[in-house]
Amino acid sequence: QRGGIKYDDLSDEDKEKWDETEWNEDGDVPDEITTEELNKYLFNADTVDKVLQTLMTHGLKVDGGDKLGKTIVFAANNHHAEFIAERFDKNYPHLKGAFAQVITYRKEYAQSLIDKFSDAAELPQIAISVDML
Repeated sequence: QRGGIKYDDLSDEDKEKWDETEWNEDGDVPDEITTEELNKYLFNADTVDKVLQTLMTHGLKVDGGDKLGKTIVFAANNHHAEFIAERFDKNYPHLKGAFAQVITYRKEYAQSLIDKFSDAAELPQIAISVDML
């Protein structure tokens, strides 16, 4: 969509999805969005999977090359951060939970997660963040 998307042009089903989408931190729902803005809200699972695979395969290794070094992945927004974490957990179920964690101001124990991330002996190895780290 070169011109973006206008709410009034959507089907009833798409309007429902639009209304459920977290557009910004304030909860404001726009009447239309530009193509550039649209890219902040649509996430491609295949692209995220490939980026995570590249990170896990070619990322800087520590502990004699056995473990991925501490890594920060910057997300566009909170929804994007959660999406990245979901894709990681799906692709690496043996590391699900603690290895890659979302660290944003919305997390109840954000400072505790930051402290753990800062400690080489603690998980997470991957911090998925939005303008916080």
